[in-house]
Order: sequence, then C-alpha cells, then structure tokens
Amino acid sequence: MKIKQKLIGSFFLLLFFTLGITSYLLYKNSVNNSINLVYATMHQDIKQRALRIENFQDRAKSDLLLALNYPLFIEYFELPETKAGNVYVDGIIQFTPNQREIKNKLDVWIKFFQNRFSVDETCLIDGSGQEHTRLTSGIIAPDDDFSSEEDGASFFAPSMAKSKGEVHIEYPYMSPDSNRWVFAYTSPIVLSDGSKPSFFHFELPMLFFQKTSLERAPEKTRIIVLDPAKGLILADTAQNIETGVKELGDIEKSLMTNYFPSINTISTGVNFNTAIADMKAGKEGSINITMINGEEKLLAYGPLTTFGWSVLEIRDSGESGVAGVFGGSMLIILITVFLLDLIIIIIVTRAIVRPIESLTESASKISRGEANVMIPEIKTKDEIHDLAEAMKGVLAAVEFLRDEIDKKK
Repeated sequence: MKIKQKLIGSFFLLLFFTLGITSYLLYKNSVNNSINLVYATMHQDIKQRALRIENFQDRAKSDLLLALNYPLFIEYFELPETKAGNVYVDGIIQFTPNQREIKNKLDVWIKFFQNRFSVDETCLIDGSGQEHTRLTSGIIAPDDDFSSEEDGASFFAPSMAKSKGEVHIEYPYMSPDSNRWVFAYTSPIVLSDGSKPSFFHFELPMLFFQKTSLERAPEKTRIIVLDPAKGLILADTAQNIETGVKELGDIEKSLMTNYFPSINTISTGVNFNTAIADMKAGKEGSINITMINGEEKLLAYGPLTTFGWSVLEIRDSGESGVAGVFGGSMLIILITVFLLDLIIIIIVTRAIVRPIESLTESASKISRGEANVMIPEIKTKDEIHDLAEAMKGVLAAVEFLRDEIDKKK
C-alpha cells in the first residue's frame, strides 16, 4: 500500500472516530439539557399548582369565618336559656321561643351561605356534642334528627381547641349525610367573656378539591395529588376518582382504600419508592421512573402544607424529540464537516506525498544511470528536506565517480 493510501486511510479513520465521539457527546449533552429544562418547567408548574390548592383551602377558611361574622351566632349562645344548658324530651333537644326565633334566622343565613359557596353541609355543634342545627344541600334537618354525640367526631376536640378566627381542617371522610367524601372546616364561636360554647362546621366535597388541583394541566402531562403516608392517590388527570358513596357495607363504604387508588398503580420501581420517601419527609425533587406499564417517564414532585400531601407531575422524557431535532441538525453538520475534512485531507496528503513522489522519480533516474538528474528543491525543514539533501549528496558522489571513470578511459 502506498504512503498516499495509508495517509488517506489514517485520516479517514481519525475523522470518523473524532466525529463519532463528538456526535455522541453533543447528543448526550443536548438530551441532558433538554431533560433539565423539562424538570425546571415541571417544578414551576407544581409550585403554581400547589399555590392554587393552598388558595382553595384559604378561601374555604375565609368563607367559614365570613359566615361566623353573622352576629346571631353569638346572640343565640348569649341567651340565658342557651347558657343554662340543653333541655331534652324523649331524647330530643327542645328550643324556647327565643331560641327558635334566632335559630330560624340562622338557618336562613346558613342556607344562603350554602347556596353561595357550594357547601354540602353545615352544623352548629355545642361543647357537649349536641347539634343545634344542620343543613344538608339546603335542606334543614328536623329537631328529632339532631345528633347529641358529635363529641365523638374526630374534628370535635381540635375544633374546640381553636381560638377565635382560627380554622381547623379535618382530613377527608365519607359524610353520612351528603354521602360523598368531604373536607370539614370548623371554627369556634367565642362569646364576649372569652368562652367557647360551640363551633360552626361546614363540609366541602372533595370533588371541588380535585377540580381545583387538576385544572389547566399542561398537554401530555399527568398531574397527581397523593397522600404519601397513606399511599393513596386523591386526584389524578389520568383517571376519574369517584367520591360518591358506593354500595358497600357500613364499614367498607367509609374506607378510603375502597375509593382512592394505591400509589402502586403508578410505579413500584426503586426510584419511585425513593421519591415517595422524600414526599413523606416534605421534600421536593425530580427523578426518572419506570411506570407500572414499563414506560420510562420524568417525575417531579413538591409538598402541600395540607395533611402532608404532595403534588406530582409526570411527563415523557422528550429524548426521542431531542433525538429527532438533534439528528437532523447533526446530519447536516456531519456532512459539512466531512466534506471540509475531505478537502483538507486531500490538500494535506498532496502536500506530503508530492515531494516524495518527485524524490522517488529522481531516484529512479539515478538508478537508470541518467545524466543531468535534478533533485527537486524541498523548502520545508523536515525529514523530506533532509532526504532531498542526502540524495543531492548521493548524486554528487555518483557524478564524481562517473567523471573519474571517464578520465581513466
């Protein structure tokens, strides 16, 4: 194989190796930059969504306190007969004419409040656990339907422990009256002497929470609100989670696991479990996960202040899109670089090989005994220049010997 062929072959191998490594590094860098950009976008959306959810809760609190500003709540519990304690006949609470008059006005106000703010149910409960009024979907419950055992409800003790203007939010439960999953919001009624004889309670359906949590979801994005501690999905753009009562037994129909899907329906991979551990600790983060169906996705998550819940956002990695855009641009770059390198290789190869070819031709003439052979002038100061100078020395020696032979003849 001639030097020219060897040089061209070596240059081509070096070219392909260099372009291959460069292309791979550029591709990986583009993919990583693209994924980081997607993560940044996801986290921004999660923060905005979390703020929207917190605003939902704050609005509910404000609505409750707005309702409690109605002065008849305090007037009712300032009545001497109300302060004297509840009176029962056959287990049914009794109301005096004064109590009834104020209570009827309170019911009108509460009904207006329900219609205005889409509240499922409202109750007025005193410190003994006795209901004094209850409206469900605008319907006023009769006296004989009032419960006297609300002190056993999970929201009772924390509600009575609150101060004026403070609101307790109870973890969602199946309302036995509205027959759907609700949030409970409660705040105490504080009299002029600082006593807290009662608290006002209303329930908002989880349906509104789900709608608020999932609205305006970006295209091709899955939004999830979950409880990492209980391992349950509470809202999900990929599925409709029913919050109405099911035909189950008395105990089963109030169990969250019979309504809300498990987080294991998202993924059971190691990375996802790591993310769940972070969520339990109230952290935010992002990671790639393997979905339950085997698809690779990007996951970003952030905390909510309510109940230690978290907001998740799941998207495609976008690598295929990057590969398509990168591939098209890189193909043009590679072709351009290849053609430029090819021209450079040809020029460099000719610059190296042409002097060698000239020297080879001169050496062939010398070997054939030709006279007046001219050694080409090599201007470069390299090994080829040294070879040309050496050949000049050889040619001078040959001509000297030839002259000596001619003299002897």
